[in-house]
Amino acid sequence: SKVLNTSTAQVNIIAGGIQFLAPRTSFLTIPVAESWSRFPEARRRLLSVILASGVRSPVLLSGDVHFAEISEAVCHQIGNAKAPKRRLIEVTSSGLTHSWGTEGWLVEQMLFGFLSMPGYQDYTASKIVTAKNYGELQIRLDEPEASMLVLIHGDDGKLHVDNNYYLNDLSGEGGGHWECVG
Repeated sequence: SKVLNTSTAQVNIIAGGIQFLAPRTSFLTIPVAESWSRFPEARRRLLSVILASGVRSPVLLSGDVHFAEISEAVCHQIGNAKAPKRRLIEVTSSGLTHSWGTEGWLVEQMLFGFLSMPGYQDYTASKIVTAKNYGELQIRLDEPEASMLVLIHGDDGKLHVDNNYYLNDLSGEGGGHWECVG
């Protein structure tokens, strides 16, 4: 929290090996995915610390799921109904050497079946890319309204996802304790 509280950056990238926002942890009680959702109290504390710091434009980066997606959460300050809500985004890109899409049609369909379970796409803000992929962030500070373009590319050069975010929409007041939902 000390680093976040003293940051003067216009965009603050917080990277981790596993997904922060995705609620996917198990299928019929069988653990199938590592994510911060397996540790709900630690996840709540982490997201609250990020938002309470008032840091400008926090962006979460993650991987280790063998597909790509953009996730979004809407966060509110607990006990302060007048405080404006904040959006928090996560960019997951994983699978430049292998991915769910390289495992065959049946395996890919099993993934989509798993991801279509109730509640599993509450945070999803883009299509899910099962091809081998990599992500790119284009931060545009010289525009009239600073923005960040999030791109997910296939290893074949195809552009799969292009979401644009205005940095002001990702920034807000800090303080207090925060809760995020999809």
